[in-house]
Amino acid sequence: MGESCSNRKLHILVAEDDPTIREIFHEFLERLGHQVTMTPDGWQAMALFNKLASQLDILITDICMPHVNGLELIQHVRRHHATLPIIAMSGYSSQALQNEIACKQIPVLTKPINFNDLKKRLQVLQTAI
Repeated sequence: MGESCSNRKLHILVAEDDPTIREIFHEFLERLGHQVTMTPDGWQAMALFNKLASQLDILITDICMPHVNGLELIQHVRRHHATLPIIAMSGYSSQALQNEIACKQIPVLTKPINFNDLKKRLQVLQTAI
């Protein structure tokens, strides 16, 4: 109970198809003290979300992934957990797809990710959770 909101350990689900970026995210988020569950595509992210929904604090998803893209994943998550904070990221998705995600009031980070910006966004979300 002595843990302040801003120092609360978060359980973050990260959906990213690039193995190098997955590794960097995993290392970065664990270094910040968070529990991280990684997945290489949208299908697996949906399955993990279905299994872990009540334990998750945040979803970070790439927009362009094989099988199920980030928008489809976001729509699935919103149907089952309307308030779960989500951060999307993209290096090369279409402007239309980015606009559709932005309309859902989900921040989109542009790759390469500025990890200071990500850290600040996570700190804001930590205080809101």
